[in-house]
Formats: sequence, structure tokens, C-alpha cells
Amino acid sequence: DRQTSALSLAAVARVLDAATFAGSIGLGLNRFLTIHWAAASVSDDLAATARWLKLAGDWIRSHGGQGAFVWIRETGPGKGAHVHILLHLPPDLAEGFNRRQRGWMTACGAAWKAGVRFSRPIGRNLNHYVMGEIDGRSYDANLAEVLDYVLKGGDDAARERLGIDRQEPGGVIVGKRRGVSQNIGPEARRRGFVSDARGRATKTPPSAKVRYRA
Repeated sequence: DRQTSALSLAAVARVLDAATFAGSIGLGLNRFLTIHWAAASVSDDLAATARWLKLAGDWIRSHGGQGAFVWIRETGPGKGAHVHILLHLPPDLAEGFNRRQRGWMTACGAAWKAGVRFSRPIGRNLNHYVMGEIDGRSYDANLAEVLDYVLKGGDDAARERLGIDRQEPGGVIVGKRRGVSQNIGPEARRRGFVSDARGRATKTPPSAKVRYRA
């Protein structure tokens, strides 16, 4: 399998485009999760990530919601294999979603213990993306900070061209380093939408079933 040591300019641009497009169709990324697969004694972190995303996506859809996500894998000395996930979680499903975390981790072959999973809203709460601004703090600013953090493993061209402030090696990754759900991916942005060069929709797209891929 292909090995990479950093996120390329094209890869970072695709993540940023997907995040922007998610907001434009009402699926603003409102939950930030990090799963430390190495700490959970999982050897195949890519397969575990794919499994977790499918379980989460299927559950959201089965409860009448629509999800969207972007993910970035990292590894390295002292960190081990882990994944950052920016997810659209319908706020009314949050309680049930949280209750299922342990079962999904077990289904992925992961140990459930302290330090394995980190989760918080992007912004003050899961509705911040709808409200736009809370107490003088905009959702866009919060999202930009999270994206800057998860994209810190970008190469020099990505950081210089796309304004990524943080810099930290993301380690050597075997296989896919990042991904997005198909409903906010390149094909979704092209199909039936008028959009600018960064993938911002300029008309309301039709609803589409979310298909998850790793």
C-alpha cells in the first residue's frame, strides 16, 4: 500500500472544500472526535475507522437524520495511530449517539478505557453552526481552529497556500490518510450544483442518501 508522510496540498484543499460544502447544505460539522486506536489496542486503524464511521452513519440515518464527516489519520512516536473526525451530528440525536459509543468501539475491536476517545462540540454547542454566533464567537472561527489543528500535518505547500498555521508531523501513514463522506465529496459538489472554485454551493441541492467510505 502507498505510504505518505504528510497531507498534500490537494488533500488539504479537498478537506477544506468538503467542510465548506457541508455548511452550505445545512450539514455543518458540529462534533469533533479523536479516537486513539493504538491506545485501544487496535492494530488496523484504517479498518477500525471505516467500521466506526459506518456504524455511526447507519445509526444516524436509521433515526431519521443525515450525517456528514471528514477524517484524518495520524501516527508517530509517543502518539500511536489515531484518527480525527469532524462530524455532522443532528443535535436531537446527540443523547442516543453518546449512549452507543462503547458498543461501537467494542464492535471495532477496541478496548474501552480512559484516553481512547475525546469528543466535544465544534463551537459552544451542537447548534452553534445554525446560530452562527454565540456570545460574540462565530461558528466559522471555531471550525477554522479545529480544521487548522487536524490539518497540521500538511506539507509546506499546503500550509503556505491554504493558510494552515499549525505545523506538526502526522507520521508515516500506510493507505488512505484522509477521507470525506460521499455526500460532501467532489462528485456531490459537482453533480447538479452551481459552485465556485472552492466548492461553495450557490443553489440548494436535492437531498441525498449519505454513503460512507474510508
